[in-house]
Amino acid sequence: GLSGSAAPAGGSSSSPSSPPSGNAQQQLETLSRALPWVNKELNQQQMQAVMQVLKAEYAPLPYIIFGPPGTGKSECLRWTSLFFEEVLGWTHGVQFQKVTPQHTMSILIGGQTVHSWGQVPINATSMQARTSKGKGDDIDEMFTRTQSLRWLLVDEIEAVAAVVMGMLHGNLCRSMSRTPYAK
Repeated sequence: GLSGSAAPAGGSSSSPSSPPSGNAQQQLETLSRALPWVNKELNQQQMQAVMQVLKAEYAPLPYIIFGPPGTGKSECLRWTSLFFEEVLGWTHGVQFQKVTPQHTMSILIGGQTVHSWGQVPINATSMQARTSKGKGDDIDEMFTRTQSLRWLLVDEIEAVAAVVMGMLHGNLCRSMSRTPYAK
């Protein structure tokens, strides 16, 4: 089973989220009762991790679901995505986005790579090409991607280099602080 759990990570998130309230809170309670019946393979620790993320008690701090390989972290992200879509009525790519460090894993979870979605260059050559074309600060596409973004779900985060996460964070901060008319 999942040896860790969902835990708020230190620091701050660039996209605030608020805990569900009213009707969403009732739906959350319904989901917590329904999870064991919908997926019998979801163990108690996985259900607890999913519920802790969905309650957003520590928002806007980022949450990290941790545990050794094969313990169901990706399954927890899948259930979180289902909750966003089916209970809250959110759309993948609008209010939340799933990303991974590798293309194959992105296909499996129906997301994108950290590099492609976050406009993070894959190597020094692509970074030089991007800045030489004058696109170093052109994040208008990122601006449109992050207009309604509330959650960024990163699967296999341990395979993402710190420098890549730093570039992604910088791109997110810049894009979310822009106006639609910025160039």
